[in-house]
Amino acid sequence: MAPHLNAGDILFFDEFNVPNHEFLAFKIFTESYYVKTKLIGAVNNYYQTAFVIL
Repeated sequence: MAPHLNAGDILFFDEFNVPNHEFLAFKIFTESYYVKTKLIGAVNNYYQTAFVIL
């Protein structure tokens, strides 16, 4: 997915606060490909989140 992401793209997650699921995948992905993101929204104790690619 990394080659297809551009600055300003938004990533949405619907189960982000589950440590061994989407959060872990996001952590591994951003560290492996040096993708910088910024949190732009979260609800339900970070269960659903949105990040913008910087």
